[in-house]
Amino acid sequence: MSTKQTVIFVFMLIFMVATLVTLGMWFHYALDVNIKKKEIKKLEDQIVQAKRKRDAVRKVVENPEEPDKDLTNRLNALTQQADQKYAEVWTDQMAIYPAYLNKLPEIEREWAAAGQEWGKVYDDWTKRNKQIREALEAYEKLQVDSIKRVDESRTQLTAELEKEETQRRSLVADYKKWDDQLGETRLAGEDLLDKINSVTRELERTSEQEVDGKIIYAAPDLNSVTVDLGAQHGAQKGMKFQVYSARYSVPVLKAEIQLVEINATSSRAIVLPRIGRPLWDSQTGYEAVDDKMRYSPLSASGPDESEPQALEKKKSKKDVVEEIRLEQVRRELGPEAVQKIIEEREAPTVPPLALGKGFDPLMAGDWLSNTEFVRIVPEREWRKQSTDELLGLKDINLGSLTIFLSDTIRPYRREFLKRLCERNRCKSSDVMTSDVDIIVSTTTTVRADLLERELEPMKDKAEVSAEIAAKRTTLAALKDGQKFGSKVLTEEELEAFFIKRQRKSELSKGNVIQPGQYVFFVVGETRLRSVRETGLYIQENGGVLAQRLGSGVDYVVVGAGLSNANLDKDTGRLYYEGQEVPAGVTPVPFYDAVKEMGLKILREEELAHFFGLD
Repeated sequence: MSTKQTVIFVFMLIFMVATLVTLGMWFHYALDVNIKKKEIKKLEDQIVQAKRKRDAVRKVVENPEEPDKDLTNRLNALTQQADQKYAEVWTDQMAIYPAYLNKLPEIEREWAAAGQEWGKVYDDWTKRNKQIREALEAYEKLQVDSIKRVDESRTQLTAELEKEETQRRSLVADYKKWDDQLGETRLAGEDLLDKINSVTRELERTSEQEVDGKIIYAAPDLNSVTVDLGAQHGAQKGMKFQVYSARYSVPVLKAEIQLVEINATSSRAIVLPRIGRPLWDSQTGYEAVDDKMRYSPLSASGPDESEPQALEKKKSKKDVVEEIRLEQVRRELGPEAVQKIIEEREAPTVPPLALGKGFDPLMAGDWLSNTEFVRIVPEREWRKQSTDELLGLKDINLGSLTIFLSDTIRPYRREFLKRLCERNRCKSSDVMTSDVDIIVSTTTTVRADLLERELEPMKDKAEVSAEIAAKRTTLAALKDGQKFGSKVLTEEELEAFFIKRQRKSELSKGNVIQPGQYVFFVVGETRLRSVRETGLYIQENGGVLAQRLGSGVDYVVVGAGLSNANLDKDTGRLYYEGQEVPAGVTPVPFYDAVKEMGLKILREEELAHFFGLD
């Protein structure tokens, strides 16, 4: 109830109380008079009845058949009683009536005052009633507006809820899609990790300049050189190498060469022409990575930057000095002198020097480098390197290990590390026991002393955050690990540990392929040589022969009869046209299977060109 309604209700209550009091007083006096009148009326009725009885008795007494004195006496007594009673009533009435007459003016005055008060109260009640009616009308209007707004709000809320539900469903679908993509990414990452663990020939390639070979002879015409790289070292026809001077302690680039003739232990190479100064963007300093580029991808020209920014030839100090000299000539001698100098430069009358100013010729001892080339060492030396590497991994345990993953590791990393342990035939544990061999934690929580010092101020707190609780659990595990002799590693160190473990397993089996060597698989009906002879030819030229077609193969050497052949990817068996395929086996067309595995194909007659022997 509002304040206005409360005030109206109080006024109405006061009005009702005043009215009731006035009416009560009037009714009180009126009722008192009425009661006296009723008593007088009753007595008069009793007198009338008594007189009737008296007359009846008199009649009986006056004309009795048998006169009765006793009855007469009784009648007289009753008459006297009736007269006496009538006298008493009349006396009381006469006593009350003067009081009534005396009180009547006062009652009339009170009644008149009450009537005036009643009029005022009635007028006020009418006014208040009008205000209440207007307030009710305003309230009803407000209520209608409120209901209308509530309906509109409910409609908007329903629309928003439907929109939210649509968005939620879309988010759920997107979340499922992202979860699937995350799963695929994780699987791809795990496959990539498996490939890294297999330590292929391209492992640990570096982008830094390394000495891959040396020049052993430079032709007098400076157009060709002989290098100490041959087919036995993995050199192939068409390979390019950068030549660095052997006279300085830092790499000083001289030229670039390309192998054109491959021998067993040496190769002949030609010197490639020098590449001129690259085009560049003078605004951003961007240099073109391709000679065919004409516009900058990082900036624009024009008043509103809507036109492409043309690349310019980068000016050397010599060009800047020449421009200053020409500008000075133009001011002193005029444009004709400048034009004459330009024409003489374009068609010089004096022949240039044969080598050119500042040319540093190639010579024996200059070293070669190519970041994409991995030199193959002799088999004996490779075995010695493998043995030394295997001895260096003596601390790596190849047995089944129990690995404890601390609570400080993030959930998604924990799942990844669990699957990593499973792939490497190890068991992950969430509980620290005496069987744990390795404790894995984050980089900042692997030292028990530092972790204990960090948690010292909060050791008496019972309620802590989840992060502090995880650190407490990790600290307890580290202390137990010190008792049990467990090894402590970070997440990254665990991944490196499994890589070394895989490497040691491969080295122990003796099936590690030397970096730089390519793996070949020979299949089909060979014409130039038999399959066995083709395999020996590959091995003689530094290649490795695979016994089974799989993802570890680099090149597939194909012969004839494979157009209609089918391959069982599970077993690696090839079924030629006309051969019966066992029940339950669904082979794939050979060339489709090779494409799915991402393998490169070499024809039998292309092997000589591949090894640079054509």
